[in-house]
Amino acid sequence: MEEAQPLLPSNDKEIIKQSANDAAENLPPLIELSPTNKFIPETDQPQLSDMEVHHHTGHAHGKKTWKTYFWEFIMLFLAVFCGFLAEYKLEHVIEHQREKEFAQALYAELLDDSAVAATKLTSRLEKEKDMDYLSSYFKDSSLANLPKKFYPAYTTSLYLINTYSFEPKDGILNQFRNSGMDKTEMINKN
Repeated sequence: MEEAQPLLPSNDKEIIKQSANDAAENLPPLIELSPTNKFIPETDQPQLSDMEVHHHTGHAHGKKTWKTYFWEFIMLFLAVFCGFLAEYKLEHVIEHQREKEFAQALYAELLDDSAVAATKLTSRLEKEKDMDYLSSYFKDSSLANLPKKFYPAYTTSLYLINTYSFEPKDGILNQFRNSGMDKTEMINKN
């Protein structure tokens, strides 16, 4: 009779060696990635056979006829023409919005100017009254005894000369002048 071989190895070294061999058999093969001796499993490598190839269209269909060229020309012409129409419409809308903004700004500027002109006008009329008072006082009275009204009238008339001048704001009007639009276009738009 033959002797039965033991199912388990008798030595601890043999057990470790056999388990290492079993583990190595179950791992995927390794491929060298770089000269630094790093390895990665072969299953992680990109598969070249699965790559998609870009095919150019139109080469396998044969020669184009004059009808094909004609329709391509018509389609390109319509695309460019529609682009010009869209650009023209957009420019028209933008110009219309700009006109409204200019009109509102001009109105606000004129409103401010009219308020400033009204206050300057009342101040100017008061200054003229004071000057009339002073001229009549100098003609008829002596300068020995001066009334209380004389000092403010004298100060207003002789010292506050430039405070009553009116200078209108013309920023929006300058923008109109520099915009290139002539006066007939501005009048015709209104």
